[in-house]
Amino acid sequence: MDNKLLNKYSGYFKIEKYKQDSRIVIFLICLLIATVLWFLNALGKDYTTQIDYPVKYVNMPKQQFLVNDLPKHFTLKVNAHGFTLLRHKLHLSFTPIVLNVNNMVKSQQGQNNIYTVNTISLTNRISQQVSNEIKISEIYPSSFTIVLDSMKTKLVPVAVNIDLKFKQHNNLSSPISIEPKEVSIEGPGSILEKIDTIYTQKKIFEGLDQMVEEELDLIEPDKTSLSVKKIKVKIPVSQFTEKVINSPIVIAGKPDSVKIKLFPSTLKVSFMVGLDKFSDIGESDFRFVVPFADILEGKPNVGVQVKKSPEYILDLKYTPMNLEYLIEKQKK
Repeated sequence: MDNKLLNKYSGYFKIEKYKQDSRIVIFLICLLIATVLWFLNALGKDYTTQIDYPVKYVNMPKQQFLVNDLPKHFTLKVNAHGFTLLRHKLHLSFTPIVLNVNNMVKSQQGQNNIYTVNTISLTNRISQQVSNEIKISEIYPSSFTIVLDSMKTKLVPVAVNIDLKFKQHNNLSSPISIEPKEVSIEGPGSILEKIDTIYTQKKIFEGLDQMVEEELDLIEPDKTSLSVKKIKVKIPVSQFTEKVINSPIVIAGKPDSVKIKLFPSTLKVSFMVGLDKFSDIGESDFRFVVPFADILEGKPNVGVQVKKSPEYILDLKYTPMNLEYLIEKQKK
């Protein structure tokens, strides 16, 4: 029973049947013609719709900089024939509307370099670029603001943003050097006044056991221009070893008329230092003091303070940390 029904209905879809039955062919042709005529008639009428257009801004005023962001697209409410609208709708990547910033600024009454532009005033300029067949009735946004600032230049110090990881018994043997230490930055005055340092891109150095010289990229702040894009950085690395010296102790603030003996009178000082500076560091590079004011308080012993020590030494130790003292009486 099912096979009979299937054979019955499948017969209606055979091409030979349509060829033999001219009424079906005529009906389909008439339907196609009617559809085309309706479509052409519909496209011949006027319609109101919205079209989005990209916007490109050119010709900034000399010695001035655009501070804020301007609209990247305009939405145009337009009226036009169906054919014209269809052509624009099918044209997916519109040529951008080009606006001359310098001309817009000259035609506006601005205050403190701030200009408000009513987009409806741009209708003629936009119409010339879109199509003479399209009538623009409204533009969105209805207005936008142009904020300009004078171009300025100043020198700014450079700082490195680096993370150093050393191999065992290695460390910095002297300060990191950078070249140049300052760069010239150009941009709007309102932005430059907030910038006091230019930083490098983050960089991690691992397994350091010798000097490294490398170029690092600078981070250029938004809406500014740097005189150089990279700096050279030199990272002096040396293997460290222990050194031991004896250092004298000074009583700070003691009058010449008072004689005091310290026990002991010198300190044993130990520290880690890079091999490249091992022979250069001696007792004159350190200053250990005992405040005379502490002695006047009558304390049984006084603590030693470090007032001076070389840069880039590690693990500084000294003994003893507290001293006994004896105040000698003046002979009459």
